[in-house]
Amino acid sequence: MIPSPAPITTTRRKQVVATTTLLNRLRGSESLDEFVYNFGEDTREFKQVEAAIKPLRLELHALLNQQDVHVGIEIIDPLIFRLIRGGSVDPVGDAVAELNQQSFHEPGFVLYPLHGYGVMRRFRLGAPEIEDVAFAALGIAVVPQTQSIQKTVEFVERAASALGISSPIPTHALLQEHANPRLKWLSENPLMMIRVRSYAVGAYENQSEYMRKLGLGAALVMLLSVLIDPQSSGRYSSSRSSGETLDIRHYLVFENAGGGRDLSYRRVPMNLSATGLAQLSDLNVDLQLEAMAASQAVKDRVEAAVTALGDFHRANVGPARPKTARTRFAAKVSDSVYWFRRSFTGSGTDHEAIVSLAVSFESLLIDSYAGGVTARIVDRAAHILTAEGQPDPVVEIVRKLFSARGDVVHSGSTSSKLDLPLARKAYAVCLVHLLERLGRVQENTTTAVRDLLGDVRPVRPKLWERLAKAWRAFSYG
Repeated sequence: MIPSPAPITTTRRKQVVATTTLLNRLRGSESLDEFVYNFGEDTREFKQVEAAIKPLRLELHALLNQQDVHVGIEIIDPLIFRLIRGGSVDPVGDAVAELNQQSFHEPGFVLYPLHGYGVMRRFRLGAPEIEDVAFAALGIAVVPQTQSIQKTVEFVERAASALGISSPIPTHALLQEHANPRLKWLSENPLMMIRVRSYAVGAYENQSEYMRKLGLGAALVMLLSVLIDPQSSGRYSSSRSSGETLDIRHYLVFENAGGGRDLSYRRVPMNLSATGLAQLSDLNVDLQLEAMAASQAVKDRVEAAVTALGDFHRANVGPARPKTARTRFAAKVSDSVYWFRRSFTGSGTDHEAIVSLAVSFESLLIDSYAGGVTARIVDRAAHILTAEGQPDPVVEIVRKLFSARGDVVHSGSTSSKLDLPLARKAYAVCLVHLLERLGRVQENTTTAVRDLLGDVRPVRPKLWERLAKAWRAFSYG
């Protein structure tokens, strides 16, 4: 249920009552569409009504956003207009009551195609089972290629149950859409289901929220792939196949239409560039589900950390939020996760992955740019990794990463063979460590990372590293 808002202020109530009187006096204002048509933006009447509706819309939008409910403006504005015209003295409170009565807070889902995701499975005869995995707290479920629309329907129904989606699903829509050659990805590609509490008239009103959650889901899968140690790889093989299609032009949205009806369904055209789409949907990882089941504590910890990131970003970043130092920090952490995901891109090179991963470390562990950035990153990473009980190779890989990054940036290549999976693991440990402490970030702090970690003592390089650096300086001097 959406909670009731704070009581309306006396000043706001007087403004609403005056607007009600105005609307009831005017002909041609029975609905918002009629009012806009009959009274142009330059009229005194329009400006008075707009001045009353706009703050109420922002208040309702902020209240819904706090509950992770996203209702489009083309629904909110006519609703508030109707309530004001009908004599409501508390339009926001009455709007919340109406949305609750219509069950708009009940979840639906987005079904999005992926590529480059699979699971490591044992060899067995016969058709493989559906090897999906759901993360209920974050609200996502993923499955490798099903190779069958019937199995896709089975996945959708099972994942919906796991994610707490109780509204009836029009599964016939999936069967119909699969007949469209543009939607063969329903069986030929891995899929991600994202739980959403949204309803909108426009196709793209809530797209930014969908894409943000897709990014969080992709990040969770990638983090688990590097943090959960696989069992013996010799007995397993990847479920990935070459049958995936890159001809992805739509995704599917199933939204709560209110009143206990079936989820409403629509096919939404992509309005992202090919590059943006690839960066969102390309996972390039395999999960070993048996190993993950044996590492439940790690899975739960990582999922809780990524969920905390989503909540922190939603609470601090948005059009209705004031821009504070904490807002900038929240955006910077999200940018760091974006660059981490970029390091997995299957179409990229190891050199690109090295630079992306170095940027992700810098965005995560540096409050602001100043001299000695690399040293501070290495020191802070070492502090976290040591506190998390990581072995020396994981601690030392961060220094090696930035050495390789320097080679790539300044000479275009590197001769060192960097262990990228180990470097990604080091980042993942640092990220989870910081995400678990987001609740301590103060509103106006400009030194959030330093506040969370404290003063970190520099870690002196090992003797052989100092000798190697001196030799390079001598050789090129």
